[in-house]
Order: sequence, then structure tokens, then C-alpha cells
Amino acid sequence: MPSPLLLIALGLVGLQVWSALSTLALSPLARVGGGCRGPRRGPGEVEFVVVTKAVPGVMDALREVLESLSRRFPGYRVWVVTDHDSPCLETLSLWRAELGFSLVVVPRAYGRGRYKSRAIQYFIDYYVDEDKWYVFLDDDSYPLDDGFLCEVSDDVPVYNGHIYPRRGASLLAWLVDGTRYYHSLTRQRLALGILHKPIYGLHGELLIARGWVLKRIPFASDSIVEDTLYAARLIRAGIPVGMVSTRVSILSPNSVVDLWRQRARWQLGVLRDMVRGLYPLPLAVARGADLALWLAAPISPLVWAYVISGLKAHPHSIRLLAALGLALYASFAASHGLVAAREEGPLRGLAKALLAAPILTLVHYLSPIYAAFNARRILGGFTIIDKSRAPPRLAPWRLGPAGPASPVPAVVEVLAGPPQATPLALQRGLGA
Repeated sequence: MPSPLLLIALGLVGLQVWSALSTLALSPLARVGGGCRGPRRGPGEVEFVVVTKAVPGVMDALREVLESLSRRFPGYRVWVVTDHDSPCLETLSLWRAELGFSLVVVPRAYGRGRYKSRAIQYFIDYYVDEDKWYVFLDDDSYPLDDGFLCEVSDDVPVYNGHIYPRRGASLLAWLVDGTRYYHSLTRQRLALGILHKPIYGLHGELLIARGWVLKRIPFASDSIVEDTLYAARLIRAGIPVGMVSTRVSILSPNSVVDLWRQRARWQLGVLRDMVRGLYPLPLAVARGADLALWLAAPISPLVWAYVISGLKAHPHSIRLLAALGLALYASFAASHGLVAAREEGPLRGLAKALLAAPILTLVHYLSPIYAAFNARRILGGFTIIDKSRAPPRLAPWRLGPAGPASPVPAVVEVLAGPPQATPLALQRGLGA
């Protein structure tokens, strides 16, 4: 009879293999990209919302997003939502005249929610029309086709798309980010495309929602993973969530350290919200398994060595374990190289992932260690990673005088000002 410790180790190994392989068969079923096929929802039905802190490190990526939306979706209204104290507010007002978006500035006095959820909730309270569709994007993300305009249905009021990372300054970070596309094709396909329940959470990139859902289910919270908490609220409310075929391009971090900071915010934020009892059981189980694998990553080699030594007297078990280990390695390389294979060709992309696999494994192993040493700082505020493509001295929009942002131009104040009537939502407090 195996010892209890060996059974625990076997359970962890099984969880790793199951997580990597269980939904692999779903990937061929996912239709990805290709554009509109059928009736298309027009500018009067769909509006885009880009939420940004507008700090210097994100402005290059934000400019790329706004130019992409202007080019790909002419005639559709684009909102940019930012805070009253955003350092690059004056730059946004200049871009508005050029690119034609509507700028919303969240005032200091608004007290509902924190971090990104505060800006989204302000927009919902004052600007959302219950009969329209709203496409929420981060300041580094934009759709690669318009297929979602033909796919959203009134029967399913919330959708997500397929995450598709584009390369930043770091090859390693881009390869690691390739797993997000793999997860979109597999487990998110299962959760959203088949079960219509966001048991693995949602992502803020290409979050598509009807206005009435946004009005009914509040976004405001004090969470640093506001999209996952919103998935929890949708599950509790029984709101179905679907998946569109559109890929949404996201910018990968420019360094491994930025990647660690980003992942630490996600995982520690999920852990804190889970401990607070904010997740329903299906979401808690699915994300809890993810969290357990992430926390156990640094000791994974020791766990596998212990399992092998404990089963060495059973040749058939060792052979099965070796086959599972090989399948796990192949899945690891394929998931990390999937985007590279699409962008650079199958042979070259997968070769990069296979050659980089030992280093990528080390990146995964060190991620929770980094989070443990920086947990207080990460949980104490909203992490914003640098998304600039050039050193500050070379970025054209940064060539103006340094120092505090200039006063907001009057045209922005007009757009940012809420209606005279104060909404009841403002009276309800945090997370109402």
C-alpha cells in the first residue's frame, strides 16, 4: 500500500498531467478568426471601451490600440476611460482631436470601486445604454478581425474571445504567453463555448457585454483581479457567457520580471478573493486547481523524483509515468510554441519552444517564489507593467516638458462630466 505522502505526490502529478492534456481534444473544434459571416451589428449597436491608467509606460501600446480600432472599425464609437490623475491626460486630449474617440475622465470624488473596476463602474453608471453591446479592451489589446460583430446573440449577453499575444521585447515572455492562446482553444472553449459558464474566469481583453447586464451586475470591487471576480458574480446570477471566434491581440511583457509581476498579481489576487469566499464552487475548484499547480511549481522536480523512487519496484507504473511525463513535456512545448508556430511557421516556432523549454520551465518554477517575496507590494496596489516599445527619450509623444500633467482642456471636462442627477449606484458604496 503506498504511503499517504506518495498518494499526495501522485495526486499532484496526476493534476499536472490532467491540466495539460484533458481539454486538448477540444482545440480542433474551435473556430478561430475569419471575419463576419452573416448579419453584422452596426455602429449604433456596438461601442468600444478602452480603459487605461494613461501612465507613460503604456502610451505606445495605447496609441497602437486606438489606431487599430480607428482603422478596423470606422464609424463605431470608441470610448477611452481614464482617471483624473492620469499623468498623460493632456496627451489623450490631443490624440482625441486626431483619432476621434470620446474621452471620459473619472473624477476624484467618485468612490465606487478601486483600481480598474472603479473606472469601468463609473463608465457603466453614467454612459452605458442597456440596449447596446460594449466591447471592453485593455490599453494594449485590440481585435484582429470583426467576426464577433456577427456572432454575438441576444440569448447570451456576455462573451470573451481568444487571447493571442504579440511579441514585446522579450522572446521568453512571448513564448510563456503562448499558453494563453492554448488555454483559449482548450479549457476556455470548454467553459464558455460548451458549458457557457466562466469557471476559469474571464479576461478583460475583448470582454463583450450587453448594457443591461452591466447595469444589473456591478463591476465595482476592491479586487486586483476584477475580471475574475466579475465572472464569479455572473455565475452566481446565472448569466450565460459565450465565446466568439475573434482573436484579440495582446502585448506580451517586455521582460521576464514584468511577466512575473503580472502573473503574481493574477494568482495572489485570486488567492485573496478565494480566501474571502467571493467565488462560487465551480470557479473556486477550477481556479483553485490552477493555483495549486502554480504554488507547487518550484517543488515539481522533487515531487516527480519522489514518485519515481516510490514506484521503482513496479516497472509497469514506471513505464506509464514515463509516458505521461513525455506527453506532459510535448504538451508544454506545444502550448508555449503555438503562437510562434502560427507566426513564424510550424518548424521554426515549435523548434524555438522545444529548445527554450528548459528555460521556460525555470521561469515557471521561479514565478511563485518571486510572488512570495513581493506579495505585500503586489497586493497593496494595482500592478501596471511597462508596455513601451522604445526608451523614453525616443518616444515621440514624450518629447514635451516633463513634470505634472497640464490642466485638462475644457473639451475633455465636458465629455468627462456626469449628468446632473447623481445615480443611486453612487450611494451604495463599494461592490454594491
